[in-house]
Parts: sequence; structure tokens; C-alpha cells
Amino acid sequence: MTTALLITDVQNNHFAKGGFPALDCQDHPRRHLPNPLTPRTRGPGPACRHPTDNRLFKWGTDNTGIDIRILAAAGAAVIVKHQADSFHQTKLSHLLAGLGATRFRIIGTTTQNCVVFSALSEEAESYWMNVLPDCCATPDESNDRFAIHALSSQVSVEPDRDLCPLSKRPRY
Repeated sequence: MTTALLITDVQNNHFAKGGFPALDCQDHPRRHLPNPLTPRTRGPGPACRHPTDNRLFKWGTDNTGIDIRILAAAGAAVIVKHQADSFHQTKLSHLLAGLGATRFRIIGTTTQNCVVFSALSEEAESYWMNVLPDCCATPDESNDRFAIHALSSQVSVEPDRDLCPLSKRPRY
């Protein structure tokens, strides 16, 4: 039983100098980095990037790039997606099957969009899954809390202070 870690949409544009900085953007690069001292909780897994036609996340710009530290933490692959759902018309299911994953955990941005739609994807139903709220972010704290609260009625939502030790967020 392998647990994968899905790092969704932690792109350059969500950092402090980006055009769509997420909650706690000063701390954002570190919030989403799994603690390297806890490989047992990390698990293998991909990072997803979500280029679009709009100016904020335009394909081919640095905005949709993924920080090298996050790429190193992902360790497996980068999935390019074109919808909020990380499974929709991507090879994510195939990659998870190749890893032998029966469980996965989700961290990333933006909570109310890519995290929610990936967690609620029809293709995700065959996995045990946990959203780590202390490792998710969005530009607006209220939207972040609403999204996490709504998700908690559908999937497991449990923080992991070992995986995301710099988080100062409350338990949900």
C-alpha cells in the first residue's frame, strides 16, 4: 500500500512576487515543501502545473514554472493539466498506478479550485485520500477556509505538522 503525494499548482505566480500570490505568500515556498526528514510521510508523487490562456498563467511564461525545490520534493514527474481537476485528461491515474499508489495526499494551490476539484474528481474515488489543509493556500483566507470546510464533508482533511512544519494554520 503506497501513499503518493500530489503537489498541485504550486507555480511561480502564486509566490510573493507573482501576479496571484496565495495566502501567507511570504512563507509560501516553504509551506508546500515536504519536510525532507520525514520521507515515510512524503511518498512519491507528481507536481502538477496548470498553464492557461489567461495572462496570469500563460503557457511559456515563468508564471507557470514550478520552483526547483518543489520539483525536487515531487521526485516523480510533472503533470501538465488544462483543467482544475488534476486527473481530467492527464496521465495522473496512470502515474499513480505505476507508483503502486492506493492512497494519496494533496497539497497545493489554490484551495478552492485545483485542490477541491482534484480531491472530488471521479477518478480519485478509487483511492483513499487526505487533503492536508496546512499545506494548501489561496489568495483569500476566507475562501481557503470555506473550501477546506466544504471538502471535509466529502474527503479526509487532516493536517500533518511533520510534513508541513512551518504551518501556523488552525486545525479544521
